[in-house]
Amino acid sequence: MSNKKKAHKRKRISKHILKAQERQKEEQEEGDTEQVHNTATTKLKKKKRVPNSKVKDPKEAQEYLSNWNLREKGSEWKFNKNTQSWIFRHMYDSNKIPKASFNILLEYIAGLQGSTCDWVKKEATRKALRYKEWEKQNTDKEGEKDTQKATEESKQNDDNDDDQKEDDKRFMSLSDHDKRKEYKRCRKVLDQMKMIESTG
Repeated sequence: MSNKKKAHKRKRISKHILKAQERQKEEQEEGDTEQVHNTATTKLKKKKRVPNSKVKDPKEAQEYLSNWNLREKGSEWKFNKNTQSWIFRHMYDSNKIPKASFNILLEYIAGLQGSTCDWVKKEATRKALRYKEWEKQNTDKEGEKDTQKATEESKQNDDNDDDQKEDDKRFMSLSDHDKRKEYKRCRKVLDQMKMIESTG
């Protein structure tokens, strides 16, 4: 009889455990299908470019440049790649980088080296040429045909990424005066780069 009780007890425990295991298995399968679904949507999300939700305050960039300028006088300055990148992306916008900060930025550029220096030069050249093309387009009809050809070629070029397209849209929305301001800043940056190359 003792064997019957043990067998009976084992069955009852087994049923309970089996039911719990079945529930866990079902929950796990539901979780796996959700996880597979989430993984698929995550892969889709990775393909789409999500704009940077954090917007830097221009005053923070101005303070960064001021501290850099005063670093020899004991001001605390620490290199920050994110701030530097933001400054380089927006240095042609006089609303974000005012004239006084831009003059400090020109000195800052003089100390650049390597790929950052090359990138700044490339962007300044691209923006200056874009202005010249726009100016030519507005002055004569033949220039318009050349500009359209150049625009079509740039669309086919692999280097013409989303950031550049957005920048081109932004440029076209600027007033003529602001376009000219941007061009002048590009020329100043390029002049600073030429000075670096001639001394170095």
